[in-house]
Amino acid sequence: MSEQPDFLTPGVTPNSTITPQLSWQPLGYYNFFRLVVSAVFCALANSGVLLKPLGAQNPQLFTITSNLYLVVGVFAFLLLWLRRPTFLTQAVTLLFIDVIAIIMIMHSSGGTGSGVGILLVIIIAASGLLLPRQLTLLVTAFATLGLLAEQVRWWFLGDIQPEDFTRAGVLGFALFATATISFEFARRARASANLAATRGTELRNLARLNEEIIQRMQTGVIVTTEAGIIEQANRAARRLTGSELEAGQSLELTAPRVAEKHSGWQRTRNQPAPIQGEKTRTVLGPLATPVNDGQPTPQTSSTLIFIDDATAMAQQAQLMKMASLGALTASIAHEIRNPLAAIATAGELIKENAQGDAETTELTEIISRHATRVNRIIDDILQMGRLKTHRPQPIEITHWLKQFIDDYLLTHGLTRGAIKIDSDSDLTVEFDPDQLHQVLCNLCDNAIQHSITDVPKPWVVVKASYDPAQNQTLLTVSDNGPGVPADSVTELFTPFFTTRNAGTGLGLYIAQELCASNQATLAYTDQGGFGATFQILFNDPQQTLIS
Repeated sequence: MSEQPDFLTPGVTPNSTITPQLSWQPLGYYNFFRLVVSAVFCALANSGVLLKPLGAQNPQLFTITSNLYLVVGVFAFLLLWLRRPTFLTQAVTLLFIDVIAIIMIMHSSGGTGSGVGILLVIIIAASGLLLPRQLTLLVTAFATLGLLAEQVRWWFLGDIQPEDFTRAGVLGFALFATATISFEFARRARASANLAATRGTELRNLARLNEEIIQRMQTGVIVTTEAGIIEQANRAARRLTGSELEAGQSLELTAPRVAEKHSGWQRTRNQPAPIQGEKTRTVLGPLATPVNDGQPTPQTSSTLIFIDDATAMAQQAQLMKMASLGALTASIAHEIRNPLAAIATAGELIKENAQGDAETTELTEIISRHATRVNRIIDDILQMGRLKTHRPQPIEITHWLKQFIDDYLLTHGLTRGAIKIDSDSDLTVEFDPDQLHQVLCNLCDNAIQHSITDVPKPWVVVKASYDPAQNQTLLTVSDNGPGVPADSVTELFTPFFTTRNAGTGLGLYIAQELCASNQATLAYTDQGGFGATFQILFNDPQQTLIS
C-alpha cells in the first residue's frame, strides 16, 4: 500500500514521493526500540529488582511510568499496522510521549545524575530522521525544557549539586546538536531516495520505450544466450521465422535455420553467407558490452541476431537502382532531344527537296519514324521521374469509365463497341484521375495492339467489380488475343522489356509504378491462351493514402 508523505523535505520537489524506507519502515524500527526499552523498565519495576539508581527516588512513579510506557509501545505497533492516523501525526505524538516518559523515569531515578537522560539523545536523533526541521526543533526544545524544569524542581527542594546544572546544560546542547546532525543526514537520505526513485521511473519509462521501438521494428531482433536459449524476440522476428520465439525456448527447436547460423557464427565469428533464393538475411554479433562509470564491464555471452526480409531488401535495392537510373536517363534524355529535333527537321527538309525520288522519300520516312519512336521513349523516361507526384481523390468508377472510353475511342479512331464496359454501380475508388487515365491508356493500348480485330466486337472488355473476399474494388482490362507467352510473364513489368519492335518497354512499368504510388496493385492474370487480362486492385477508400 502506497503512502504519500505528510511533509516536504527541504531540497525535494513537491511531486517527489518519500519512499517507504524513509517513512513507515524507520518508524517501525523506532517503535521496536521503544518496545524494548519500555519492556526492560517494566520488567525491572515489576520484578522488585531495581538496578540503582533506577527508581531510587520514587519507585512507585517508576513502576507506573514503566507500565504505561510498555502499553504505549504495544499500541504504537497497532497504529503502525493500521497506518492510522497519518505518519506525521503518529511520529510527533509518540515522540512527545517518549520525552515525557523518559523525563518521568529520570525524575523517579534522581534526575540527570541517574544517566537515564542519555535516552533523550536517541529520541531526538529519531525525531531528526522522522520529522521536518521545525517539528524536530520543537521536540528538542520540549525535551530541553523538561530537563531544565527537572533541575529547577530539584533546586527548589534544595537537593541539587552544582555539577547537575552543568550536566543538564551539556545534555541540552547535545540534544540540539543531535537534532541538527540527524536531520541533515535524513534530509540527504530523503533527497537521494527521491532522486533514485525518479531515476528508476525514468529508466522504467525508457525501457518501455525501447521495448516498444524494438517491437515495432521491421527488422527481426533475437537475443539468445551462448547455449541458444531465447532471451528476447520482437514481432518482426516471429513473423520472419514463422515461430512464436518465446523467452526461455530453445532457438534450435523454434527456428532451426537461425540456430544453425548462430552455431556457425559461434565457431568462426564470420557472418553467414547469403543463400540464393533465401527469403531472409541474418546478421549476428555479440551483445554490446555494458559500461559502468565509464569502464566496460565483463563481456556478455549473449548474441544479438538481426533478421531482414530479403525480398524487401531486394525491392529497396531495385528502387535505389531505378532512381539512379531514372536520374541518369532523364539528364541524358534532355541532351538527346535537341539533336533529335535537328535530325527530324533535317529529314523533313530532305523529303521536301526529294522531288518525287522514291528512294529518298523512303529513307526520310525511316528517319521520321525512328525519330518519333526515340522521342516517345524520351517522353516515357521523363515520365518515370514524375511518378511520385499524385493527388488521389474519390472516383465514381462507372461514370468515369464511360467518359474515358468515349474519349479513348474518339482519340484513337476506333468505332463504338470496340471496347465494352462491364461495371457494377456505386463503386468508388481512391486514385489520382490523371494517373488512372494514363494507366488505362497504357492497358488499353496493349489490349488493342494484341487483340484479334477480324472477329466480332468487342475486342477489349473493361470490367469494374467488387470483391467481397478482399473487401476491395477490382478493375480488369481483357483482350481476345493469344495472351502472354509463359516465359515472358515474369518480365512483363521490367523496364525496357517489350515483345514488339516498336515498343519502348516502359508502358507497363510506368503503369505499375503509378498504381503503387496510389496504393493500388497492377498484376497480370493468365487466361490459359484465351487473351490477356491485367487487373488493378484498388486500395480501400476508407484508408488514408500515404505519399
